Order: sequence, then C-alpha cells, then structure tokens
Amino acid sequence: MPDHDENSKEASLEYNVGRRIHERRLARSLTIEQLGNHVGLTKGQISKIENGQVSIPISTLSRIADALRTPVSDLFEMGRNPPYEKLSKRMREERLDAINTGIKHYEIMFSATRLPPGFEILIVRLVDENDFRRYRFPGSGVVYMTSGSMDYICAEDTVFLREGDCLVFDGNQEHGPTAIYDSPADFILIINTLRA
Repeated sequence: MPDHDENSKEASLEYNVGRRIHERRLARSLTIEQLGNHVGLTKGQISKIENGQVSIPISTLSRIADALRTPVSDLFEMGRNPPYEKLSKRMREERLDAINTGIKHYEIMFSATRLPPGFEILIVRLVDENDFRRYRFPGSGVVYMTSGSMDYICAEDTVFLREGDCLVFDGNQEHGPTAIYDSPADFILIINTLRA
C-alpha cells in the first residue's frame, strides 16, 4: 500500500484520484460491484483504486470516468471545488436515457457535496405503472414537471401535473405518482429532509 504522506506526489495523486472516484461512485448510487461490472474490473480492483493502493492506467481511468458520467479531468481536480455545478440539457437527457436502460426510475442530479445537508435533487422518468411507488419522509418536497403529464397523490388529494407545473408537498404525508397520461413523464424532484 502506498504511503499517503503529503510529500509523496505519486501516492498523493493515486490517493486523491481514488477518493474522487469513490465520491463520484457514491453520488451516482453505484456499488463497488456495479462500477466494476461497468468497467470490467472486480470489486477488489475497484476497492484498491478507490483506496489509492494501485496506479491506474489511463484507459481504465477513462472507462471509470465514462461509467461515472464525469470527465476524466474531474478526477484530477484535487482541492479545487468551484462554487457551482452545472447540469446541461444534454447531460440531463443522457441521465434520462441511462434511467431507461436500468431498473430504477430516478437519477441523482448533483453530487451530495454540492448541496446543503438534507437536500437531494433527483431527475425522474416514469414510463408505466410499474414505476409507481408511494413515499413518506420527514420534510418537504417539490415536483417540477419537465415533460409529459401525470397524477400525483399528496395525502388524500390527487393533483394533475403537466409540463411546466410545480407542486410543493409535505413529505410526512404519503405521496407519489398514481397515473401517467403522456409517457414518459419526466420531472425534477427536490427533497428537503430538514425541518426549520
């Protein structure tokens, strides 16, 4: 295992790149095994990379960055944290496409390190009733429809939402989609689990 002494430039680079990969993997809600499957590596190999125990060939680093949907350069940005994170329309569409190929119907839009504690911003795509779930959490939420239309239940009330509509709701009450009229129904979900 490399010595992570700050005086050791190579070890520091390996360690910091590994930490960035780890952070990005968690932000994308991927397990070590899932990332390994995406890039053709074992869980053990991914673990060693994330812990800075091995040097990473550029080709492997490129495959990891692709799987994490981040530029390779982002994995080298140690100590530099700009005060913003942009999600372009193209990136949003890529994330929606990724949802279609998986079993889940949501994708985290921004890394947790960019948001205040208790906040999550998700992009959601619903295609059919099999995607419907009911939720309840402490705090509040916001649904902003970006395309399609659907019914969304909040406690005992059903609210019709179409593109451009915005709904604020109490997360303590049971809530979730109940019907889709124009498929797919795409929306941004903002969750705040903190109480003032």
